[in-house]
Amino acid sequence: MDNNKNDMGSSRLSRRMDRRSEEERKLKRQSRIRAVTLIAVAAVCVLVLGGKQLNKYLDKNGTYLMIGDHKIDRAEFDYYSKTSYNNFINSYGSYASYFGLDTSKSLDSQYYTEKLTWQDYFDEQAVDSMKSIYALYDTGKAAGYDYDPSKTVKEEIDSIKSQAEENKQDADEYVKSLFGDYATLDKVESYMMTSDYASSYYDKIDKETKVSDDEVNDYYKSHKDEYDEVNYLICDIKADVPETEAETEAETAAAETAAQTETLSESESVAESEKESEQTKKAMDKAKAKANEMLSAVTDEKSFKDVYKKYAEDASSDPLHEGERSSAISNSEVSEWLFDSDRKAGDKTVIEDTDANEYSVVLFLKRYRDETKTVDFRHILIQPETTETTSADQTQAAVTAASESETESETLSESESIAESESEAKAKAQADADAKKKAEKIYDKWKKAGATEKTFEKYAKKYSQDTGSQENGGLYEQTTKGSMTTEVDDWIFDPARKPGDNALIHTTYGYHIMYYVGDNKPAWFNEAKNTLKSEKMDEFMKKIEKNYEVVEKRAKLNYMKVQKESESEGETSVDTETEKK
Repeated sequence: MDNNKNDMGSSRLSRRMDRRSEEERKLKRQSRIRAVTLIAVAAVCVLVLGGKQLNKYLDKNGTYLMIGDHKIDRAEFDYYSKTSYNNFINSYGSYASYFGLDTSKSLDSQYYTEKLTWQDYFDEQAVDSMKSIYALYDTGKAAGYDYDPSKTVKEEIDSIKSQAEENKQDADEYVKSLFGDYATLDKVESYMMTSDYASSYYDKIDKETKVSDDEVNDYYKSHKDEYDEVNYLICDIKADVPETEAETEAETAAAETAAQTETLSESESVAESEKESEQTKKAMDKAKAKANEMLSAVTDEKSFKDVYKKYAEDASSDPLHEGERSSAISNSEVSEWLFDSDRKAGDKTVIEDTDANEYSVVLFLKRYRDETKTVDFRHILIQPETTETTSADQTQAAVTAASESETESETLSESESIAESESEAKAKAQADADAKKKAEKIYDKWKKAGATEKTFEKYAKKYSQDTGSQENGGLYEQTTKGSMTTEVDDWIFDPARKPGDNALIHTTYGYHIMYYVGDNKPAWFNEAKNTLKSEKMDEFMKKIEKNYEVVEKRAKLNYMKVQKESESEGETSVDTETEKK
């Protein structure tokens, strides 16, 4: 018995030891699993954090995309994208909303097409700009074009620094707010140097690109309908088509008997459609008869205007249309009739417009080119420089004292107001007198220097305050009457004006030293010439840009993806059509 007991005790102890050993092994296994898991989690965290840091590093220093042989980093891409956006806003300002752009929202959340966001739009503009700039830069350098943009760029950089100071910001931080998180002042300066050189080289090629008179005349002959203008009279006679009710009796009955449905049965719908068509036909027939009746009474311009009062919906409106181009006439059939090569003065007709449910009675008067005179001139603008005078400061001090002693009033007393107005008037008059004196001094100096156009150009670049023409020697070309101030217009379009004439005139902008260069070609000629020149410059740009392939490296530009998909869909559709044939 004792032995059996010992054996049983020994067995139980052995089992307990075995269980303990198994538990210890389980604990060790679990510990190892936990350790491996913790190491794996730590490794993932390191990879994630490291990946973010790596992305930041690559964005800052790596190649974002390639344009030809040029490596573009993220900072440069952002600079051109932001510049494209800023240029758009500067051009359209408050009108941006008309294009569907809300400046208070993120660009990548607003779509300007079905598949492209506004961010895509500015990204594409950025890439196109860089492609043009680098093509021009490389071509200019290869051609030995000598131009140093450092002076112009320094002025732009100094302006940025001044704006940063005004905003009480570090210059690099201010630059980041303008051009993106990776921008620095040094980088922005280098981008400006490249783009300014490219822009100067483009201007050089543009000036050297010539268009002959023969080219313009040949171009006009093949595009007469685009440049010619017409004078005509028109009266629109609308058909009195009854508006259909939103819900007919048939619809009401159908809605009550067919689970409140709002649609007509097929037969009812067909019947209603036929009824409407019949009503429209009757109304159109009546309008046509009325139009023909008016046409028969028209013999010339005077008779048209006389009967117009009887047939027009608004008799007070003017039926005469002058100087209209084909592209400006909304009714294509009216346009085609007016610009028919066989059309002659006095021709008349009635033209149907089924879309608008109306008939137009039209009388053709004449077709012609825009022979409006244009002129070239140069000017040097000297503007008054107003400053706060001591008397004005004294007036303000008196105002402050009065406001403190008289119930904190914020308004000037009548005498103080008069004193301030007189002070401002004196300051303005003095500034105007100073500007006149300065202009007269420059004018006399130019006369003593020989009074030549070449000297005038030099003086304009040095003294003129008109930023729009200063760099071009104060030159305005192809100027039409009405495009300048009245005083300038009256001087340059004086019938007695001849090349070399000069004068000092005064406008609301200041004092203008004027130099008349001479008459230019008629308006139609200049327009056609400018179009031809633009086409030649477009051809030049296409030629130099053709080898500048855009290759994404780290950039994943959505607009490029959409373009590729569209091209692929286009190829597929073409292939399908080919297979069908």
